Formats: sequence, structure tokens, C-alpha cells
Amino acid sequence: MTKAQLKKQAQLKNQTKITNLDGWQDVKRGLGSFKDKRTTAHISSTNINNTIADQLYRFDDIAKKVVNDLVDDSLREGFNYVLKSKKLSEQFNREFKKLSLRNHIEKSWKDARKYGGSVLLFGFDDGQTIDQPLNINRVRAIKWVISFNRYQISAEEIDTDITSKNFGKPLFYKFNSTNNYTDGFKKVELFHASRCIRFEGSDIGEDDFKRNSYWHGSVFESLYTPLRDFNIAHENVAAAFPEIWQGIYKIPTFIDAIATNNVELVQKRISAMDDMRSNFRAIVLGGDEEFDRKSLQLSGIPELLDRVTNRLVAASGMPHSKLLGEGSQGNTSGRTEQSEWYDIVSHKQEQYLQPILEQIGEFFSYYLNKNSDEEIAIEFASLYQQDPLKEAQVRLQNAQADNLYINNQTLDPEEVAESRFGGLKYGEKIVLDQKIRRANREAANFERENIEQENESDLENESEDLL
Repeated sequence: MTKAQLKKQAQLKNQTKITNLDGWQDVKRGLGSFKDKRTTAHISSTNINNTIADQLYRFDDIAKKVVNDLVDDSLREGFNYVLKSKKLSEQFNREFKKLSLRNHIEKSWKDARKYGGSVLLFGFDDGQTIDQPLNINRVRAIKWVISFNRYQISAEEIDTDITSKNFGKPLFYKFNSTNNYTDGFKKVELFHASRCIRFEGSDIGEDDFKRNSYWHGSVFESLYTPLRDFNIAHENVAAAFPEIWQGIYKIPTFIDAIATNNVELVQKRISAMDDMRSNFRAIVLGGDEEFDRKSLQLSGIPELLDRVTNRLVAASGMPHSKLLGEGSQGNTSGRTEQSEWYDIVSHKQEQYLQPILEQIGEFFSYYLNKNSDEEIAIEFASLYQQDPLKEAQVRLQNAQADNLYINNQTLDPEEVAESRFGGLKYGEKIVLDQKIRRANREAANFERENIEQENESDLENESEDLL
């Protein structure tokens, strides 16, 4: 095949590649073709194992802050179990404190964010070992609670029952071979999923979840590159400060000293001048010697650091002021970053923490309240620290509104009293009590029947008098 034929074949091949591509194309400049340098870019992944996660958490303050702050603020003001019975609510809350579950939840949640997942194992007293399914009808108490991160256990036997709440997740979790645990006097190597609560990490999708041994990902996976760039940029700027003022020495005999191999003489002269600058804040120069200082040009660096910082803030999912402890520039949304952060925390409480607390409440109901169908509500304390005067004004307004509803017979006084003051703290909402309302209806019907009977009796007496 001749050179002309080979050249023509290559041209046809290139044209075919360009024709098959979608989007904007420019044949002359190679835009959108195989010549386009952008086509060499691709998404790369960073595998965050437990060693890297531990190092980031221990040695990088921002990485630690991303893991901790959401968990700490979600748990900071506390919460309460609220059931219809005040006595039962108090029992649930006492049991929660007795088992130190707040600390266990904090550790499990932070481990899930750091490593990609964890479990909270409950020591149920149901007459069976932990490698057997939980017998909810025989639970007498919860004796202990232990947290394990995903690297301390491994998934065993996946639940394939499509009707199960645990569908697609492990039925058993096996302890690492380095552990030697016992349940009483019996050595145990695994525990059943019904005896624990999973804490999930950052969602990575169903397929990757399976490939990742049925665990989700660490928050560090998407944060790693922006965090690395942030630290490198700031450390390079910090390293440049000692060189921000560069001394320039003009020594006429410098070239001759180099030529005659008298470099040490030049070095001694420069060292002597540096010592004078340091000790006497003055420089003694020879006849033809000169000294000058040039400053390092830093124009554009602050703007560059802002871009790198903004990229980190976006990856963290936290407001600028919360992540870095300084106010962001250009926040003109009309809402403070604290309010935005509290919205994020409140959403996480509702979507992530509340189902876990409800599951714990269900565990309590196995032995504290046999009526497991009773609704268990979680009441989170306000994230905002309210001023005492403002709180008193709010209560006054509520009292005035409650009084109006009572006078209009929209609410019953007992409903208001129980809703406002019957719980562990002042109630912000009025809960309608159907038992009270039913009793009120029966009392009203009884009173109406009595009035009707009295009216009928009066009519009969009047008729008899007329006769």
C-alpha cells in the first residue's frame, strides 16, 4: 500500500471518529475529536480504607470537623421519647440514659461517617445467644450495648426474603478473626442482624454497596481531593512567607572568586552581612558592593485561595462559617448561615436519627410495654437557645390562645393541661385526647337526656294541673 493510500485511510479513520461523536465539534482545532485534550480526563476514585480514615480523622482538623459537627449538633440539645402514658415515657427515657445510649449512638454515627458503616449491638436477655434470631416474646431486659465499626465485622449470608425489613442486607455479622468474644461461657464468632441496628455511611448506590461488602462509603471519599488541594494551597503559601523578601547582593569580585575557586570567601562575606542585619539591623558594604531587597509578588494568590476554599466548602456540605469558623463573603440570601446549618441538622435528625431512635424505642417496648403497637414519638429539643424573656412571651401568647379555645369549647381544659404540662417539658403543641372528648360527649348526651326528661316531666305535671 502506497503512502498516499495510507494517508487517505488515516484521514477516513479520523473522519469516522469525529462523525460518531456527539456534541460540539471543530475538525480543524480537534474540538470534540480524539485530538481533543479534554478527552483524556476521566473520573478517578480514591479508596479510603480504615488506615487513611484514621489518619485524616486524627491529624486533619477540618476532616475531623466534617465527621463530628453534624453528629454533635444533632445530639447536643437532646430528645425525649413521648408516649401516651407519662409514666411510660419516663420509663423509656430512664432506660435510654441507663444504657448510656447517647454515647453509643454518637460513636456509631461518627464511625459510620468516618468508615462507611457501623452497627450497634444490643445484649438482649431473651434466653438465647447472640448468634440466634431475637425472640421478641421472651425479652426481659437489655443488659449491654456495644458499637462495632465496619472493619471490626464482616457480612455473612445476605437476606433474600423480599418481604423482610432487612432485605438485601446481611443476616449475620462475623467478628474479625483477631477477636475472641464470648456470650457467657460460649465462644461466639457472629451475631444475628435482628439484635443490632445499622448506621449507614455515605450512600454509594446499590451496585457499589454490594461490591463494597454490603457497606456504604466514607464521607472522606468525596472530600479527599478538595481537602488535599486546600491543604496544599495553604501550606505552599505559608512556606513562601520566609522567602517573601529576597535579598540581592552585588559583589564585584563574585565572578573572579568563582573562577579561582574561592567560593568559601563569597559565602563568608554573605554570611557576615546576614549576621549584621540580624544583630545590628545594619549592613556594612565594601566600596563597590550593593545590597537590595525584592518582595515576592503575591497578587492573585488570595483569590486563588478563595476558589480552593469554596470548593472545599461545597464538598463538605457545611456552611462556610461552620466549617472554617469565619464568615463567608457574598452571602446575600437574607438568611444566616447558622439558620442554614440548623436546617441541615434538623433534616438529618428527622431522616437519619429518628428511625434509629424509633427502633430503639421498639426494643424497649418488648419488655417495658408489651403493647408494642402503641405509637412511639421522638421529640427533639430546639436547636436554638431561646431567650428567657422571649420564651415567657411565647408562653403568654399560647395561654391567651388556649383560653380562647377553651371558652369556645374547641379544646378541653384537661387536653390543654396535659399537652402543655403533662410531659417532661413544656409542650409546644396541643394533642387532642379522644378519651376525654368521648367522655365529654357522653356527659353532654347524658345531661341533654336529663334535661329532656325533666322537660317532659314538667309538661306532664302542667297537664295534670290543667285537668
